Amino acid sequence: MTEAPDAARWFERAPSAWDALVEHDVAAGPAHRSGFVDALAATTPGATAGYLIVGPEHEPAGGMPVLIMRRAGFESIHALPHLLPGTPLARDGQHERVDHACAAALASLLATRRAIGGEWVVARGKGRSVAVLERVAGETRSMERAIVDLDHGIEVALRRVDRHARQEMAVARRRGVEVAEAPEALEHAHALYASQARAWHGHRPLPIELARRLLGNDSAGVPLARLYVARDARGILSAVQVLVGAHEWFAWWSGSRAEARRRSAFSVLMWHLAEEAARHGARRFNAGASAQSASVEAFKRSLGARTESVGVRWITPTHASSVGRALFAIQRWSRSARARGTPEAGFERAPDMERSP
Repeated sequence: MTEAPDAARWFERAPSAWDALVEHDVAAGPAHRSGFVDALAATTPGATAGYLIVGPEHEPAGGMPVLIMRRAGFESIHALPHLLPGTPLARDGQHERVDHACAAALASLLATRRAIGGEWVVARGKGRSVAVLERVAGETRSMERAIVDLDHGIEVALRRVDRHARQEMAVARRRGVEVAEAPEALEHAHALYASQARAWHGHRPLPIELARRLLGNDSAGVPLARLYVARDARGILSAVQVLVGAHEWFAWWSGSRAEARRRSAFSVLMWHLAEEAARHGARRFNAGASAQSASVEAFKRSLGARTESVGVRWITPTHASSVGRALFAIQRWSRSARARGTPEAGFERAPDMERSP
């Protein structure tokens, strides 16, 4: 392989070899797939998608996706928005070099565009370093996500599921709860999600236009996302849009009727997604963050999920104008209710539950 230079170049489109890199690096999430940041840009006013690429275009050593947002004449840099990981990906033996090049290029973008902030999210799993975040001005916080490991197969994963949860799901299936892929139910599913999301302080629902675009196929004919619903004879009880990648499936947003949890429909749906992820060869099912809710965290632990830390660098406007810095301060105050993570160093916990054979 050609040795990678110490600079990352900006590409408005993913190079032809990008998806091969995404498939190679197990840290890649669904948002790394070519076309994903383009979908974000197409449904976000003032947004521009791009890729920082290290090495030759036809055989990159590594790189990362980036979204630039422009509002009222000011720009912010996101890798990625909505707390989706923009982890630098790399070929074997190139991670440190790619990290350095991507961080330098990101810092250069912040300076030349006089950005007023943004974020850089890095998820590498199981104790792997996210120290690259410190190379960009800002504050690093730790957030958590719930991961169901699938690399040893779904039967091994099932043994980690709480016995009571397995019993409840079996009862729900006997009572007629069924799961199916149903892209045609998007409007209904999104209405359930939006109704719940509006009740979450500081949260704005993701637009249905983005959800619809992600259900489309990439250049290889593979959908960027899928929509699954759990229903019984009375209709849809729960729905999840899951982002799909070679290594990870991620339950991005969901909506449920009030009785869905009581009927264990959401549990049946989430476990079905883990099964589908395993069937498609994914190494992990990402059940998402728990928003510091003890009940949500307990629910995900009952499905055998472990807690994994994700590093978030909240970028500060070092090179912004005085007006830009003032705007940054106002935005930070107005968004103070949103989750920003904890200042503790990253950590990982295994699920604490009764194991059964």
